[in-house]
Formats: sequence, structure tokens, C-alpha cells
Amino acid sequence: MTKIKAAKVSFWHLFYLFLRKIILMRNTTYLLVLLVFMGCVEKKEAKPFTSVRVETIFEDSLSIRAIELMDNSLAFAADKGTFGNMI
Repeated sequence: MTKIKAAKVSFWHLFYLFLRKIILMRNTTYLLVLLVFMGCVEKKEAKPFTSVRVETIFEDSLSIRAIELMDNSLAFAADKGTFGNMI
């Protein structure tokens, strides 16, 4: 039979492990508190659309991929590396 020697663990190593566990628990607590507060935030009600008006502002053989309203203009990105804005 072979004897198994008990590993010597220093006080500072145990202290380090203890602090790591406390810090992990504290971070988890902060995360849970943050999630609770985020869940309690009042959400603004969106107004439903009552009508929609469609107007052609640009006519070409491009395939528009993205549209963004920026201040008083409309920016777009299309296929073939085309992009721009319309005032």
C-alpha cells in the first residue's frame, strides 16, 4: 500500500480562495440587483400608426439595402457599393 500525503495549503492561499468566492458572490448580487431594477423601469407606450403615405423619392435599378433618417435628410446604402443621402 502507498501512503497518500496530505497537501500543505498555506493560510494565504486559503484566504485568497475565500476572497475570490466573496467577490464572485458580490458581483452576482450586483448583477441580480441590476436586473431587478431594469425589469421595473416603466416602458413608454408607442403610438400606433393611423395612416401611411408612400412617395417615390429615388428611382433607379439599385437594390436599396439600408435606409436611415438623419436630421432632415435620408441616407441610403444599396448594392454595387452605392450609398448616399437625399435632402
